[in-house]
Amino acid sequence: MISIDPLTFVISVPKADLSLIQETPVEIRELNLNWFRLQLKAWEDDEEGIVQLKTHNHNTEVVLGGLTFARVVEILDPYSVTFEDGQYAVNLVGANSNVCDKISLNQVSIRSANSAGLISIPAISTDDIVDAIWGSNLADYDVDGTFGYAFKSMLGLQQHNFRLKDQQYEKIDLGNNNFKYVLTGATIRIYDNATDVENDENYFAEYTLIALYDVNGNCTAYSVVLV
Repeated sequence: MISIDPLTFVISVPKADLSLIQETPVEIRELNLNWFRLQLKAWEDDEEGIVQLKTHNHNTEVVLGGLTFARVVEILDPYSVTFEDGQYAVNLVGANSNVCDKISLNQVSIRSANSAGLISIPAISTDDIVDAIWGSNLADYDVDGTFGYAFKSMLGLQQHNFRLKDQQYEKIDLGNNNFKYVLTGATIRIYDNATDVENDENYFAEYTLIALYDVNGNCTAYSVVLV
């Protein structure tokens, strides 16, 4: 039978108390967690266990809308669970539990089948979501491919915290002693703030600008490419 050491807080489960499900090619046994917690409860009620720390918490099955939500068995600190050593597996059935987190490891393989069902999360309003997205600091978006990075790159290319440097020009002869100077190349850098623009430091994206012109000085091709 299941035994509990009140000095080490080890709950020992003998192999004989486990239902045999499969013998070959791998031996598989089963522990019904409701039966298991009733054994713990019985120990807590007897003369030895009544003065000891509580072994577990239990929430029973609940039926809602025609669905039965599984019971929960939680082994409490400082208790741990040890299955009789051997080369076999144990399926935990009949409840959600934290038994796998409380196992003293040996050769026995433990298989939990916890199912979350409906998980409660803190209530989040639409305003909270909007504030989290639109109230965030664009400087925090430094990973290429994220929405925030793309958005601040778009702002930069619209000349928001924008610097044009290393400009290259070409002189075009229009005839009759008329000349026109056109921009044929440059480097574009965009930054998170005006101070970085002024000091030309900490830019988060750099582009190469290339422009081509015809003999009349009209632009025929224009590209801005991320370096």
